[in-house]
Amino acid sequence: MKQHALTIIEPGVYHHFGLIPAIKRHFTLNPINNTDVVKIVIGIDGLPITKSSSSQLWSILGYIRPLDNAVFPIGIYWGHEKPKNSNDYLEQFILEAKNVLLNGVNIDGTIIKVEIDGFCLDAPAKSFILKIKGHTGFDSCTRCREEGEYLQNRTCFPFTQNNLVKRTHNDYITREHDEHHVGSAISDLSILPNIDIVAKFSLDYMHLTCLGVMKKLIHLWIDKGPLNVRLPSSVTKQLSISLSSLAQYIP
Repeated sequence: MKQHALTIIEPGVYHHFGLIPAIKRHFTLNPINNTDVVKIVIGIDGLPITKSSSSQLWSILGYIRPLDNAVFPIGIYWGHEKPKNSNDYLEQFILEAKNVLLNGVNIDGTIIKVEIDGFCLDAPAKSFILKIKGHTGFDSCTRCREEGEYLQNRTCFPFTQNNLVKRTHNDYITREHDEHHVGSAISDLSILPNIDIVAKFSLDYMHLTCLGVMKKLIHLWIDKGPLNVRLPSSVTKQLSISLSSLAQYIP
């Protein structure tokens, strides 16, 4: 059985599979064809291994866009809690990614330029990795500096027409808006060349819309809202039937 080197990352362990081997493996399976730039999307997230224990994985994954939809592991952490420090967790990835972004990858004598096209994280993982307020916090928006308000037992972000101040990469690295940050450090991802912390991190549709606005609207339409906005029982019954019919197509 092949042995893998493990690094202690408190309070668990981490193995770095590597970014360069994954890129080279891709070109072994897909020979170079007028490709001089490889664009990679990085995904980071945590997930429980079982429902009966606290054992969990935090994975750094990637895929090459648009050439290949196959996802490959770059690094995986295991522990009974998430990594204590996100910068320690990302250290080996950042060291390798910085070298790759600056120098490219040698594929059979040809230097292929590498770019990180974006980072795909859900809202809780994004907060952890970037060391910023969680998505329900007053200063949590990663796109603008609009401050939230607590109204009717929920955090809201009032619309201020033509008065929104956009966040910038420089604001992040200088901690211009300190209320947006958690702790005294920022993410070491900010040292990667040509990485804009604001623009390169996608918004999380699931948490921001499906589990946020949409979930609240459904409750209002079904059972929590005033009578004048609730849907008739016949409509909600038909919706239930339609949703149930989709079950056979969902893994």
